[in-house]
Amino acid sequence: MIPRAALWSAVSLIALTATPQARPDRAPTTTYVLDFWPGPRLVNGPLAKTVQPLSRVEMGVQARLIDRRVRSVHPHPCGQKIEARVSRIPTPTDAVLVPEMVQELDSHGQTIRKWFVPIDTWPIGIESNRLKIGHRSGYLWIDADRRLTPAEYSHEEPWSRRLMRQCPFDQELLRSKKGVCTLFDDLATGRARFIVLPVMCT
Repeated sequence: MIPRAALWSAVSLIALTATPQARPDRAPTTTYVLDFWPGPRLVNGPLAKTVQPLSRVEMGVQARLIDRRVRSVHPHPCGQKIEARVSRIPTPTDAVLVPEMVQELDSHGQTIRKWFVPIDTWPIGIESNRLKIGHRSGYLWIDADRRLTPAEYSHEEPWSRRLMRQCPFDQELLRSKKGVCTLFDDLATGRARFIVLPVMCT
């Protein structure tokens, strides 16, 4: 077996040479601290294949070396979660940070729109192609292109009432969507929209 110290040295060298350097002429970008699942480069990376399972500290060190967005790793009921500073929600195929998915269905139960969101985050409002979520220091809009913009607080419908408004779809269809469906009233038009929220640990 390869000594763990040697593995760390190899991982560090690979990560440092692969990490892109910031361009000095690039304008500052607004970033937000959000949580995501660890991506395949952490779960299936060179260290993870040899040292199983990765501890939270080991995964945190490896993640920070590989990707500058990563701040820390924390325990989660479903395993580990990555705390990262991002200016845009990662794609679902990101190698390090993996988001959850929220879907909108039409009246026939077909998916017509998708948003990618931080984990453990359910939307609190919807307007046109944007979802409003709460996060550590306020509220954010997420659009269909994964862009983040600040949102102001407003008095949306309470969750307890919204969760009683079930979508008119059978359970088999909802299981295929891997989520729970509820109705949201569009904040701009008042139109009811069918939104499928991710189920924890699926």
